[in-house]
Amino acid sequence: MTQSRPRDQFRALRHDWQIVTHGHKSRWLTIPFSQGFLMVLTYRLNRAAYLAWGRRWSLFRGATAPLSPIVRLLVPNEIDYRAEIGGGLRILHPELGIVISADARIGERLILAGGNVIGDGAPHLGNNVELGVNAVVIGNVVLGDMVVVGAGAVVVKHFAGPGLLVGVPARPIPPDEGGRLRQ
Repeated sequence: MTQSRPRDQFRALRHDWQIVTHGHKSRWLTIPFSQGFLMVLTYRLNRAAYLAWGRRWSLFRGATAPLSPIVRLLVPNEIDYRAEIGGGLRILHPELGIVISADARIGERLILAGGNVIGDGAPHLGNNVELGVNAVVIGNVVLGDMVVVGAGAVVVKHFAGPGLLVGVPARPIPPDEGGRLRQ
């Protein structure tokens, strides 16, 4: 999960691209202009610059803060460039907004439905995690691999996974008799 070099972000961006295009060349014409992919691209470029230049990048961003409202119109998100996010990031409904704190550590193939908040502490999410619409993960919470957080759920406790979390506060839903997650 650790991506400590700028080129790691470009590898992750390539993985993000492959996931959203599904190998269809026809999608190559539309995906670069989608708001969700622009959010991912903005995060990856900012993260690469931060890894390359460190504190100087933070100072540069501070100096260009007056341009922030223009950028927010194009890419309405708060994915902090200091957050570690593995490849395969997908944002399904970006118009609902996304907030990810600087202390977040997130594995591969995160799917955000939109209106999500990951922050207020140092949350750690494993691989193959999916957050439903308006799902929130706050505090120093650790979620394992293959966890689905239902729409509107608020996760405030550790969950090893795999499994489904629902409610406020979020609680696990046991699988059905066949071992499948309930719908």
